Amino acid sequence: TVGAYKLFSAATKRTMPAPIISVNDDWRDVTHPMMKISWSDADAFCRWSGGRLPTEAEWEYSARGGQAGKVNGESVESKWRFTRPATESASNGFGLVGASENVEEWVADWYDPAYYGRSAEANPQGPPSGKEKVVRGGSWASQRRLSARIGTSPDAAASSRGFRCALPNEGLAK
Repeated sequence: TVGAYKLFSAATKRTMPAPIISVNDDWRDVTHPMMKISWSDADAFCRWSGGRLPTEAEWEYSARGGQAGKVNGESVESKWRFTRPATESASNGFGLVGASENVEEWVADWYDPAYYGRSAEANPQGPPSGKEKVVRGGSWASQRRLSARIGTSPDAAASSRGFRCALPNEGLAK
């Protein structure tokens, strides 16, 4: 969320990105997703918080809630024109919210247009290097499917792009 990213920004002495006028003026809606940051800033936040960016395969499995055939998240009526509070979306079978409607999300993997779809592995890892990073899911700016994937420069910060972190499962029953 914007609130968590503000804590990170203060703790690491990083500058907040310029606010997105009309979408989240002055970053005042602290419960909304953080957006308009680069891949490296998203990665740094996740590491700072004790986690990491998920792989593309982890992101998709989580976003689908373990349901292989599900292609769209369910939208929830909202008073918000652009982004909405991070918890104001329908949750999937894992309790994950907003994977196809709030912001599209950076993942850890490098982009190869055909790699993810052609891999026969159950949990494929992306290419070891590349020029673009993978962005997954939909956003407030477009009606995109969970299966949507694009490659973009790791430096490309967009008003419709955010991230989520994969955190350790400490304390959960094994």
